[in-house]
Amino acid sequence: MKTNSFFKKGLKMVFFIALSIAVTNCSKDDDTPQEFDFEEEFKDLPEMEEVEVEEPTAEEPDLGGVEESEATKNVVADLQDGGDTSAETQQKIQAVNDFSATLSADVKQEAASMDAAKVSEILNSENLSGNAAEAEQALKNAPDEVKAMMPKINFSADFNTSQVLLNKAIAEAAKGVEQTKQQTSTCQQKAEKAYNDAMAAPIQKKADEEAKVAAWETNAIANAEIREQNRVANLLDGKGTYKEAVKQTVADLIAFADSLPDDQADLEATIRNLAYLYTVDATSKINEWFTKANVVVKDRKTLEITAIGNAAAEAYAKIEANFNVVLAAAQKTLNDSLAKCHNQGSGS
Repeated sequence: MKTNSFFKKGLKMVFFIALSIAVTNCSKDDDTPQEFDFEEEFKDLPEMEEVEVEEPTAEEPDLGGVEESEATKNVVADLQDGGDTSAETQQKIQAVNDFSATLSADVKQEAASMDAAKVSEILNSENLSGNAAEAEQALKNAPDEVKAMMPKINFSADFNTSQVLLNKAIAEAAKGVEQTKQQTSTCQQKAEKAYNDAMAAPIQKKADEEAKVAAWETNAIANAEIREQNRVANLLDGKGTYKEAVKQTVADLIAFADSLPDDQADLEATIRNLAYLYTVDATSKINEWFTKANVVVKDRKTLEITAIGNAAAEAYAKIEANFNVVLAAAQKTLNDSLAKCHNQGSGS
């Protein structure tokens, strides 16, 4: 019985010794964790795509203009031809004569003394005043036949839509990615360094792409401002051209009035009244056209700059999306790498 008891005690001792050796060997294995080449794992990240700005088309607005009256030009041509005037011309002159009877004596007296200097003075007025303003107001209630003998403004469709502005979209791009680090072991540090090294190029490319868009936007806005300046210059040229055309028509009317003999004083007065009314109405309409056309020009620049801002915002959003594709792949690779560190016990 003693022999059996001694034998049993011996087996127990051998078991404990073997267990102790196994534990010791396991501990030594854990002290030498597997080394990972994390740089290799980040080499398969997708390339970040380049972005081209979809540049909006800058279309020139139709600024319309001021058109001379074909009816008056026909009357002038008929009068200059000499001989008997047509029944149509006589009818138009009679319509002006009848309307002139409603004008004040001061207006008619100023019309009687019309000359080139007076014509220029009126045409260069930004705001009509005195007798000219009175005549301007009277013309608003003139019969259609008289109104047809006055200049007219050609308002294009752009005048009707110039106040409709686009709402500028503002894109907020993410500027950084917050990372939460649970442990700071050597294994994790190596994984994170490989991650940072791999992301250095995409981060730089993202910055370069954004700088390219910013430079495009600055240049596009500068070009929009230049287009605005050119349009304003064209308006000023047009304003001058319209004035010169009116001066010529009025000069022809005055010249004809001056050529009439004394026994046609009534006709002379009617022609001078027409010249005066034509000058006043042309001034009013040229000023109105110029003011409204300037609004079209300014609104067009606003529309263009808004479209430029929208195009830039869209480009920034594409850059961010392309960057996030690379970032997501890198984050996944980093997480997989950190998992390997965790699986080996977060060894050093």
